[in-house]
Amino acid sequence: MAMGLLLMLAGMRGERMEQDYEINQMLSYMEKKYKEEFTYIERYAGQLGKPYSMICAESKKRKGKQVLVRIRCQQDRKLFEDNYVAYLLQEELQNIVRALASQVYGECKVFYKIPEFVFLEDFEADVKAEEFLQETCAMAQFYVYPKEITDDKQQRLIRFQQLIQEKGYKLRGTVSYAKTKKDYEMVTEENFVSSDYKGYEAESEAVFSMDETGDFRYVRWM
Repeated sequence: MAMGLLLMLAGMRGERMEQDYEINQMLSYMEKKYKEEFTYIERYAGQLGKPYSMICAESKKRKGKQVLVRIRCQQDRKLFEDNYVAYLLQEELQNIVRALASQVYGECKVFYKIPEFVFLEDFEADVKAEEFLQETCAMAQFYVYPKEITDDKQQRLIRFQQLIQEKGYKLRGTVSYAKTKKDYEMVTEENFVSSDYKGYEAESEAVFSMDETGDFRYVRWM
């Protein structure tokens, strides 16, 4: 009985040491890649039986911004992947897409949603915003809020898609027409993802996704 307990405790200790080693590996990878210090927050999502481990970490330069880091094995090789580049490019990505959207919608708010997944390992720390938007696997997702409601919403959406396609970008997202001026004003970069739960009402919304050629994969009006 005592021997069984000791073996169980030894196994638990060994598992914990292995987990700590993986966490340190992921943090070291992040610090080497981005030349910044990162701290461990917690393990991320369910990983039981999965061939990888994933954690939430935080850059000391960007407090409160939770980064995902993953380690996985592929043919006896360890691969490290993360989504921190999304934070580094966020402002520039929004500016680029806002410039296109304003040609169609006039004054509008545009926000890039930080993804809840990691990018492939070939996304370098210095990837350019234009290259990022052209990568299908980046799955760049934007929320566009035109200030004015118009009667030609479908035509404007098609024009927006054409401008994106001309640049070689592959995006997905939502164009949301606020029901009132108050609804428009309440949407900010801090709350746009959860705006539906904070009293925001839309007059109408189009959810869209683009394929590898820049054509619409689907469009759904709500």
